[in-house]
Amino acid sequence: MTTPGPRVASIPKVKILSTSTIQQNRVALLFWGESDTGKTYSALTFPNPFVIYFDTNMSTLRKFPDVPFMTPATWLEVERDIIPAIRNRRLSEIVGRKVETIIFDSLTFCNSQRMAELSSRGKMEMTNLQWSELYAGLNGLCWAGANATKPLSDKPEAETYHFICTVHKTTRMGKKGEIIKVAPTIDGQMRDQLHSFFDAVLVFDSQSVAKSLPQEGNRPPRTVYEKERFAWTVDPDQYTKSKNHIGPVPAKLIPTYQNLAAVWGLDGAVKAEPSLEPAEAGVEPATLNTTTGVPIE
Repeated sequence: MTTPGPRVASIPKVKILSTSTIQQNRVALLFWGESDTGKTYSALTFPNPFVIYFDTNMSTLRKFPDVPFMTPATWLEVERDIIPAIRNRRLSEIVGRKVETIIFDSLTFCNSQRMAELSSRGKMEMTNLQWSELYAGLNGLCWAGANATKPLSDKPEAETYHFICTVHKTTRMGKKGEIIKVAPTIDGQMRDQLHSFFDAVLVFDSQSVAKSLPQEGNRPPRTVYEKERFAWTVDPDQYTKSKNHIGPVPAKLIPTYQNLAAVWGLDGAVKAEPSLEPAEAGVEPATLNTTTGVPIE
């Protein structure tokens, strides 16, 4: 009598991908900076966006007609409806139109709303369990969004998305007025881990630019000041951290989708190689073409 051998579990067929097929079609981006530096505007230039909107100022949304968005009343809506739809790659079905870009605007207000739900007495009264719930929620959101930029091995035809989050920044000052730290404006563990979920972190900034306007007759030109908005792709100073794991890009540029797609080759766009290497941190790059964001020789 022969003794039967050990049973071998059947191995399911797994779709194996080759690194030769990898293309940087979709990206996960974190836009962070002060208010009114162009974070929301830049995100909305990406193709077919769907916005999960927590911010209080809707003026920028009004500039882009017919963009689908939702304003969650509670975190439960995000956890119950949005995150599963992102994981299952079914956002276009849920929204009722093609979705190629997911925008969370902003994580600062999202974090504040969630904290208010967890504790009516503010963060000083939150328990360890509540802090853990806060962390788990944002962590799960960022994981789902970052993973949705990549194709699925078993469903290569499934939707993929650009994933963009905006966040404000906080500058901590010392007793003598010196800068101690610049960090994303969110509370809890995610503040120091946020950068790790994204392919690139762009630091948004603005400056006043003087422009001379001609006057009628012999009157001298009139000087007006306009706000110029841009983003750093390198650390603008020793306190503010950027990130770029996608490819060469000017150190400072106007961060519209058109400009970023051109230099990074997103969504099959033909790369427009920068004519100069990115500048070192804190160093002004060469003059930029405001249309392409590429340095002018």
